[in-house]
Amino acid sequence: MVSRPVFAVLLAIVALGGIVAADAAGRPLGAHGGDGNSDFEVSIQRLEISSSLMSSIASPLNAERTKMYLDQMNDNTLGQYSKDFCQEARLQCSAEVDMVDPTLKISSSELLNQEVFDWTQQLVETTRSMQFNRDDINKGNEIALPADLHDSFPTVAFLPHSMAQKMPLSSARMTQVLDTLNIRHDSNMAKMMSQTVDQCEMQEQSKGAHKCVTSLEDMKNFVSSSLPLDKRITTLQRSSSIRGTGEMRSKNMRWKVMDVKRYDSAVVCRNRVFPYAVFECHDISNTDMHIYSVEMQGNDGARSSAVVACHENAEHMSKHTEPVKACHWVTDSLIWVPAN
Repeated sequence: MVSRPVFAVLLAIVALGGIVAADAAGRPLGAHGGDGNSDFEVSIQRLEISSSLMSSIASPLNAERTKMYLDQMNDNTLGQYSKDFCQEARLQCSAEVDMVDPTLKISSSELLNQEVFDWTQQLVETTRSMQFNRDDINKGNEIALPADLHDSFPTVAFLPHSMAQKMPLSSARMTQVLDTLNIRHDSNMAKMMSQTVDQCEMQEQSKGAHKCVTSLEDMKNFVSSSLPLDKRITTLQRSSSIRGTGEMRSKNMRWKVMDVKRYDSAVVCRNRVFPYAVFECHDISNTDMHIYSVEMQGNDGARSSAVVACHENAEHMSKHTEPVKACHWVTDSLIWVPAN
């Protein structure tokens, strides 16, 4: 029989996997990126993204600097210049970054500790606060938002496509990537990188439309091939951090649902921890998940946008099964949908 503390840890790990997110809509992609690929810039015109979001994830390296660093990569000297490269390319190469997934801090010998059990209970309660029923976001309803409804993963830039191809996501190539970026093999970053690679390799073996992407070109190809060819495609708008900190967003802070829109076709690209941008993209068009964009107004008049994911079949389970809250707020992701 599974002990209570171990079960709580397992529950927390499963619960953490359900939280995903989105960001703004705006102008076409293609104004950034270091490879100077004109075919890419032409073909990507039906994909739209805000300039602010584009500037945060597109590689800042121009073609000349990309070639210089690519040459260093090819002759195995990039490691000597990794600090300058990481800074210029807007990567996160610090070895001792904070653990985004706190479960990685727990060793097997600690699983039965009371402190870990208490922490896990708190983690599960936090996760539950992100979940609710579909009817809760009907137009005109009022809803309280969780205090920690914000992105927690670091924002880093994609690599230029030519460089991303030289550093594929592969457990067999992890040592090479760590050495190229001068990241210690036993560091926090290395542990999170290993987790990201494991998750991506596991998704590649599963059935369904999943792909981990490491460049804008890869993301564009996956999104374009997954969503209707006769539609323009945009990212859903979401307030990057809904107004208020934990104290300000208390139970007394109510938000009225002003408008709701459902999307049956969407590609969810979930941010993963890596020195450069890695997104795990999933085409949900043929699943029981649906995406909702939600426009809200606070009781102080402030307006905010959020994204919700709902698993529709979860609410029709057996009457002998404990009721399931089938929806959750979305964080740490880009969500692509067909535009009107």
